[in-house]
Amino acid sequence: MEGLVYDFGTGPPSKAQGTGKMVVLTWNIAYAYGFGSDGQDYVPRAAEEMAIRLNRIGEIIRDSGADIVLLQEVDFDSDRSHHVDQLEELSRITGLHYGAPALTWKAGFVPFPYWPPNHHFGAVCSGGAVLSRHPITVNRVTLHPKPETNAWWYNAFYIFRYSQQVQIQWGEQVVWVINNHLEAYDRANRVQQANALAKMVSNVPNVAVMVIAGGDMNTIPPEATLQYGYPDRPNADHRGDTTMSILRNISGFKDVVNVEEYLENEAAFFTAPAHAPNRRLDYLFIPEDTRVTDVRVIPTGDLSDHLPVRAELVWP
Repeated sequence: MEGLVYDFGTGPPSKAQGTGKMVVLTWNIAYAYGFGSDGQDYVPRAAEEMAIRLNRIGEIIRDSGADIVLLQEVDFDSDRSHHVDQLEELSRITGLHYGAPALTWKAGFVPFPYWPPNHHFGAVCSGGAVLSRHPITVNRVTLHPKPETNAWWYNAFYIFRYSQQVQIQWGEQVVWVINNHLEAYDRANRVQQANALAKMVSNVPNVAVMVIAGGDMNTIPPEATLQYGYPDRPNADHRGDTTMSILRNISGFKDVVNVEEYLENEAAFFTAPAHAPNRRLDYLFIPEDTRVTDVRVIPTGDLSDHLPVRAELVWP
């Protein structure tokens, strides 16, 4: 489906990178709530506290020098974040004036977490988003099927996972960005979504000079030392998960972190949970002939339950 495109045009001007250089950042910001945003020990935060946290997230994005930002778990008009449009606010703080939302979860009332009732999420309007220094001209959102193993009543309130295709006019060049948030709890559903994403990347129009696919893939590298029994999610098990193998096998593309670099220091690339990282869930994929001059995970404390990944690229 076609999504909206905004030129917010507010905030300080953003500092541009040199010709042929690009800084890309992906971050699941967990609605600026932090660990527990999925309902685990969830206690609502006051409006003032949420504003402080969102402002700090914006400052980190601004200070990273990012030209393009892939965001997951963004609230646009929700009770739990006091009806702040977090995309517009982050545009104001970062100076990245162009934004494209991916609306993936809209419900008049979500009765979760189940108890106590005064902790319910309530009205929800959320999803993902892309922020850019350069004009966004196209925004297409694909909502992936929900897990068939979920009860129908559960899926009625469950979020859609998605892939968001955004076209950016970078001077005379065209850049395509595919922002993703894949299934976390149902492996078969996640593999289905990875196959759909791989096909989507392969079908990007040839007019693009650069294609970037990334986001929260909710899976680990197959060579990861720890693959199950995580302290924060003891029931999660990634053994035998083929999600990342599917994405790595997209013809002409590569992960910004190569396997040797990852194995040399796994902990340096852990992105979740933010307060005590033990696994890598967040990724950026780029064309094989694009040079990566720097890639790192940015420490951000407990602002989210994920840490952002920043990559500095040089166009071929």
